[in-house]
Amino acid sequence: MRAKNARRFLAPLAAAALLCGAAACGDTAATPSAAPSASPTAAPAPATSEAPPATTAAPTPAIPKPDRADYPGMDQHTDDGAIQAYRYFWAMTVWASQTGNVDELKTLHSEKCLGCTQNLESIEFMRSQGQFWVGGDLQELPDHSIDRYDSSLNEVEVGYDFVLAKNTSPRGDGSTAESAAVLMYTVGGLNWDNGRWIVSDYDVESKSWDGP
Repeated sequence: MRAKNARRFLAPLAAAALLCGAAACGDTAATPSAAPSASPTAAPAPATSEAPPATTAAPTPAIPKPDRADYPGMDQHTDDGAIQAYRYFWAMTVWASQTGNVDELKTLHSEKCLGCTQNLESIEFMRSQGQFWVGGDLQELPDHSIDRYDSSLNEVEVGYDFVLAKNTSPRGDGSTAESAAVLMYTVGGLNWDNGRWIVSDYDVESKSWDGP
């Protein structure tokens, strides 16, 4: 059981690169260089009746989406509901990184959650480059690694520890980086809003993992 007096919230920015393989994503805020303008003396391209080849988007990896049924009670206004909702949030964050699909993930957190927003931006950038996170499955520890705390900042805070398996993650420059498995210590603030739990903030610390 984690010590309750050791729990703390750090600046959410410290956790922003979590699902990019630590420093592997590079500067996701950078925009691609503008295409060079055509030379004013270049000859016009010959007319053709053939349509240009269509651009083929990178196929979305066929990875099963987390099943809400595996998180019973997450839609209930109870302590256990908050715990299940926080577990689901992280499962969806990992899945979104592996598939590029952020549609549901966007609905699971507040717009004020800086770490959440930066994760979304990183995932959307990877998707725009036709790149996805390979591996990095979330592996749960025994139940004692999930705790509920009182909070003066949120309706409830949940501590949740899990293992992030080794993965290959894209960098901002198009290359990839290998990341070893890590044990993630997370604390999330949740609030009940319009009949569901919403993550309002979270913090993460990690260490290398060599367990089973």
